[in-house]
Amino acid sequence: MITEAMITRAQALVDKNEVEYHHTDGNAHIFIGKGHNVSKDKEYEIKAEIQQDNKIDWYCDCHHAQFNDECKHMLACQILMNTMKLRDEYKGLSSDIDKHNDDEAVEDREDREFVKNKVIGMRAFKIESDDD
Repeated sequence: MITEAMITRAQALVDKNEVEYHHTDGNAHIFIGKGHNVSKDKEYEIKAEIQQDNKIDWYCDCHHAQFNDECKHMLACQILMNTMKLRDEYKGLSSDIDKHNDDEAVEDREDREFVKNKVIGMRAFKIESDDD
């Protein structure tokens, strides 16, 4: 359960630059957050993984997140994600068969043969050289 205190702590992390965007890997944004109190010398990885239904699954390797659904680091990164206008919609990648339609992607290629917009084979092209 997200409390007002957690939101206040999350905003403080953002204001003090104690969470930062690191990089995007496919449909996952990776953030780094600083630890506090006992873990003050530790850095945490926070991950926002965008699902095909555009729901975002959050992960953090801090102690609190091991026992709870959310933590101040996740909330801070959500704030940061909105502030930075990071992508929050799923982007179909070439390895995502469900989201990638090969027929549409290759429709304009001349080396494919189509019957009712379905690829049925490849055409062979003979390349002649002027050097012969």
